Amino acid sequence: MNEQLDKLKKRIKPGRKSVVALLAVMAVASVVALIKFGGGDKINTGAETFTRAFAVETGSIKDSFTSDGYVELSTYDISFERAGVVKKLNVKEGDYIEAGTLIASLKDDEYESAVINQENNLKQARLSASKNSQTRSQNIESLESQLQSAKNTLSNAKSEYELVSSLPDTYSQNEIEQKRQALEKTQSDYNLALSSYSQNSSSIDSQLDSLSVEKARESLKQAQDDLKKSTMYSPVSGTIVEIAFKEGERVSEETTFIRIASEKGLKVTTDVSELDVTKVKAGMSAQITFSSIDGKTYEGTVEYIDAIATTTNSGSVTYPVTISLDTDDSMIKDSMSCTVEFVSSQKENVLVVPKKALAKSKYSGSYSVKLVSDSGEKDQQVDVGLMDSLNAEIISGLKLGDKVKVEITLEDSTQDKMMMGPGMGGGTPPAGAGGPPQ
Repeated sequence: MNEQLDKLKKRIKPGRKSVVALLAVMAVASVVALIKFGGGDKINTGAETFTRAFAVETGSIKDSFTSDGYVELSTYDISFERAGVVKKLNVKEGDYIEAGTLIASLKDDEYESAVINQENNLKQARLSASKNSQTRSQNIESLESQLQSAKNTLSNAKSEYELVSSLPDTYSQNEIEQKRQALEKTQSDYNLALSSYSQNSSSIDSQLDSLSVEKARESLKQAQDDLKKSTMYSPVSGTIVEIAFKEGERVSEETTFIRIASEKGLKVTTDVSELDVTKVKAGMSAQITFSSIDGKTYEGTVEYIDAIATTTNSGSVTYPVTISLDTDDSMIKDSMSCTVEFVSSQKENVLVVPKKALAKSKYSGSYSVKLVSDSGEKDQQVDVGLMDSLNAEIISGLKLGDKVKVEITLEDSTQDKMMMGPGMGGGTPPAGAGGPPQ
């Protein structure tokens, strides 16, 4: 470096412009000499590039990419389940309400009357069923008595007929015929009594009464449900962003009455390029940062990847990706712009070297580095794992503390210094051994 400065000094003639030129040359030389890359050892310096030896260190590395996005609050459109006139509105736009808050009610005079009528119908059905049950019990007792009497009469008639018919010498044919006819009549009377008892003691009437009660109960429930449809309660906590009707106005069934934006279930939508979208999977984690919220990084989860592409004016193809934010931070507002970082893979406490230290063979695809030691330099084959834009994971071929040669241009040295951690290089890898790693 000193020799180069001496040559430059000799070439510059004395004078004011010469002094300025000399100072400029010295300033550039000072910048080159003072640039530090994590404490790496300088090997040599050229006019446009210089090399450093970087120690192999442990660190974290991740394969990720970013895209711009914006926040969408989860909104809920709420409507009445029946048509009617707005009787009372209990909230206004901009209010924050909790889940379960009474929002509004419709005029419900006819529905209240319907509930009262159905309550009376149910009472009447139950009373009728009770009275019918008592009447049936009394009738059954009477029929049981009549049936038992007919049974006894039939038994006596059978005995008398059997007796006279077994003594033809004692009883005349006329007497025997009278007993036979009497037996037939008592048998007929018994059959009628049994039929009457069977019909009245069956459960059909009881079942009909039960059905009447059940029908009245269902009618009451329907009337109560219709009355409940006259009131609207918020299903979620959130901020009211729109109210579509005023008190006294008529609302149609299923027409949106109010819209609530919930801070829970925040969504981020981002357009991912066609080159990166294949790396995105549902359930994948993402980190979201906001330029308007300093010092905070929010976690999110990929929820949906749209299969329909969007083409920009420049012809770029992107795919909308929806991410659910794992926070309800009130600092996050609707439509806020943000940056989304998708992390496809990440490793901690692994051996890493600057990606610029790698050279990739165009024939075998294998990687190598220039291993630096007190005895000089040598090519060292390495197995490479995860790589990001700056660093590469070393699986085998190097150990902690080994030093590798990295060639750095003056043009990108400032960027490398800002972006790399201690002991790391940066940027794209140099050509060598067949070409840079891809």
